[in-house]
Amino acid sequence: GAITLPRHLEFDSQMLSQTTDEPLYCAEQIKIPPELPSILKEFTKAAIRTQPSDLVKWSHGYFKALAVGERPPVKDRFEIVPETSHPGKLTQGTLKILHQQLGSRGAVSKATMTEKWNHLGLDPDQLIELLGLGDFGEEFDWLKFLALSCSSLQNVNIKLMT
Repeated sequence: GAITLPRHLEFDSQMLSQTTDEPLYCAEQIKIPPELPSILKEFTKAAIRTQPSDLVKWSHGYFKALAVGERPPVKDRFEIVPETSHPGKLTQGTLKILHQQLGSRGAVSKATMTEKWNHLGLDPDQLIELLGLGDFGEEFDWLKFLALSCSSLQNVNIKLMT
């Protein structure tokens, strides 16, 4: 015999005719927040300037920073990175962003550093290496980390300096 479906799974032909004859949305139904175009424009310019290696992670960090009133992870200007550099490698531009975000704090937790590092799409192995070379604990002095990071940008043998 015939299979009887529970009432909530039965086909409703009247509902189907409503959805196929009428548009789901019309111009009057869609309300575009007045600030949306400027937010998207600024976001797009920031993404082009910053050239994040992971746009989704960077976008998360960008909008999270805006939501909590922090400076978003945005480069001041476009930075030319050598093609031989692997994606996610720390650069002067990304280090400057970190300094703008963390420099006023003095002490930085490893968790905060990791979050900001990930938002920039930077290589987590490079962070682990820097934290290990500096023998940094769960909380550390930002300026010491900055100095060590600057040294790594110049390909200085960091082990000789520590």
